[in-house]
Amino acid sequence: LTAEHLARDTVAAHPTACRPHFFLASLLADQGRRVEALPHFLGAAAAQDAGATALGRAYYEAAHAVQWDAAAAVAPRLQQALAADQANPFHLLITPARPAELRANAEATCATAWPRRRALAAPAEPKARLRVGYLSPDYRDHPVGHLVADLFRHHDRSRFDVRLYGLGGHDASQVGRDIRAAGDGYTCLDQHGDHAAARKIRADGIDVLIDLGGHTRHSRLGILSFRPAPLQMHYLGFPGTTGAPFVDYIVGDPWTIPPEHEPFFTEKIIRLPLSYQINSQRPAPAPADKARWGLDPAQVVFCSFNHVRKITAPMFDVWCDILARVPAGILWVLIETEHQGALLKAQAERRGIAPQRVHLARRLPRAAHLARLAVADLHLDTLPYNAHTTASDCLWVGCPLLTTPGQTFAGRVSAGLLAAAGLQDCIAADLDQYGRMASALGNDRPALAALKARTARARDGELFDPAAFTRRFERGLSQAWERASSGGQPASMDVAR
Repeated sequence: LTAEHLARDTVAAHPTACRPHFFLASLLADQGRRVEALPHFLGAAAAQDAGATALGRAYYEAAHAVQWDAAAAVAPRLQQALAADQANPFHLLITPARPAELRANAEATCATAWPRRRALAAPAEPKARLRVGYLSPDYRDHPVGHLVADLFRHHDRSRFDVRLYGLGGHDASQVGRDIRAAGDGYTCLDQHGDHAAARKIRADGIDVLIDLGGHTRHSRLGILSFRPAPLQMHYLGFPGTTGAPFVDYIVGDPWTIPPEHEPFFTEKIIRLPLSYQINSQRPAPAPADKARWGLDPAQVVFCSFNHVRKITAPMFDVWCDILARVPAGILWVLIETEHQGALLKAQAERRGIAPQRVHLARRLPRAAHLARLAVADLHLDTLPYNAHTTASDCLWVGCPLLTTPGQTFAGRVSAGLLAAAGLQDCIAADLDQYGRMASALGNDRPALAALKARTARARDGELFDPAAFTRRFERGLSQAWERASSGGQPASMDVAR
């Protein structure tokens, strides 16, 4: 019998138990059969013995499948379960969990998975040239990989030696090769257990180890639990606290981690000016041509090219209200499956919007994706998890982005990028103002055209200067290292522009 047959037999024998449903669902999801998996994730969540892990995954999968009623039904039980149990921290980012709950969950997750261990590295000592190691599962065609490649390239080699450590498989594509070649050395750690990987990093003499994965798929915070480097940080990959006592710093900016939000992070903050996110140069955008993408040039194209799982029922309510106020408007959304598209159209129809006003887009290679994005008139952001790389894509191609900041790091990145680009007027105070602003722009073509022109100018600004960003990033690293090598404890800092 296969594992799937055994799992189905166990579910049949114990139909109201959590673990059989969860095991079968996970098995199906790992095979890419998420539509089949969802009923079993929900079955696991419905069980009386369901823990926070099962409930968090059920919410996540329901959101991905545009099953918003199912997600809403799971949410209160998930919040209750978090008081005594842990969920996958990444799954919680799209839920209504509050910042304090995200920190408590991340801390509990790390305490359970990676207890305190004896450090491999000696304390930091002063030196002129730092050896910096970057640990990531995303040295491939992935938003993190695309962004950090320029960081690696622009490091000042007279002061920094840059070593890359890869996880989650070796990407043989040209993109993967280019990213790995941007460092001074690359090591794949897939064949190393956490302790062996930590020993390798220690043997390489890494001074500052920067984790780029956090709690995302294929990341391995357990390597950092052995403290192979005197100074350890998290950057970019996971938008929130790791909750790990062995991670000294996290990199943020005035929007993503304002001073009043520091209690929600176990790490101390390296707060960069402008945006915490390095924004690399992209392929030059092609001239916008709506007809090329099957769109009517007379239409006002509102789009959201965020992951479908980031769309919530309240967010979709606002979007449909915008469409009701803008008769010429359509909504262009990015989907992974036709099933998701059909459900989104059905949700629009339930809200009084003709389904043909919802246009569907599939994933494309990067250059084509940017050309398509340039066609849109206004990108509508999502909450509680908003656009990150997609937001900087919008600014690069001159597509205005409208957002409202949330309570968490994941919900504040777009606002930080807009502020850094001088587009603070695209940051709404709340969803009501967000809806009014989008509707007003949709009904005022000259104002929308002027905003698109202003947005296009962001491409020439400091936000898209990766060399300047790297100098600021290096100042943060140097200040943290100087503090550590003088015997000081980690402390939050604001890096000067």
